[in-house]
Parts: sequence; structure tokens; C-alpha cells
Amino acid sequence: MRPLLGVILAALAALLLVFAFTGGGRQLPRMAEALAAKPKPVLVQCKGRTVKGRRCRNMTRSADGYCYLHHNQGQASEVPRP
Repeated sequence: MRPLLGVILAALAALLLVFAFTGGGRQLPRMAEALAAKPKPVLVQCKGRTVKGRRCRNMTRSADGYCYLHHNQGQASEVPRP
């Protein structure tokens, strides 16, 4: 009788541990929803040009397509002429 009681108690303890660490099984669907709701921006090569006229090799997630060094190249502004 005692060995059977030990097996039952060990199984219950294992079940309690599983539910304690998984939040009772409720967090897994919430985590999947959160991952599906927030798509990561895609990395693209910067559209900026270097001083030598070459294409910038930096990667960016910025919506305008320019890295932190060339973000001002994406602004449509004219240079004042004297």
C-alpha cells in the first residue's frame, strides 16, 4: 500500500510542477497570439549613398529604408543656393 501511495504522490507533484511553470496551460496561446500580432520589420540594405557615391552597406529596419547614418538623405529637402 505504501509504495503505491508514493507513486501517486510523485505523479501529483509532477503535475503540480507542470501547471505551475506553464501557468496552467493558459500562457501558451497568449504567447502565440503575441508573436503573431507583432511581425518583425524586415532587414533591408540602406538606400543611402556614401561620400564616394557607393551604396551604403548597413542594414536597417527603418520604414524609410535608410540607416541611422543616412536618415537625412531620405528627407526631401533642397539645398539653398547662393
